[in-house]
Amino acid sequence: MANQSPVVAAIPNYNMADSLRKLLPQVLSQSYDGVFVLDDASTDDSVDVVQSVDINPFVALPQGGMALDALIVLQRRVQASGSSG
Repeated sequence: MANQSPVVAAIPNYNMADSLRKLLPQVLSQSYDGVFVLDDASTDDSVDVVQSVDINPFVALPQGGMALDALIVLQRRVQASGSSG
C-alpha cells in the first residue's frame, strides 16, 4: 500500500473570533492530520481563541500581516508531515 498524503484543514481568519469558537471544536472532532488557522494579523481575540483549544492533533497558527506568508508556512508543514510517514 502506498503512503498516504496527510489530510489537513486550513482555516483562513481575520477578526472572526466568535466564528472560530464554534468552528474549531467541530473541525478538531474530525480526523484531520493537522489543523491550520491562517491568521492575518487579527485585532480581536482570535489568537486567544485558537490558543485556548485542546490541541488534538495540533493547531498551527501562522500569524502576520501577510496571508501569503501563512500559506507558505502551511505548504511547508504539509510537506514535512508527508515525509515523516
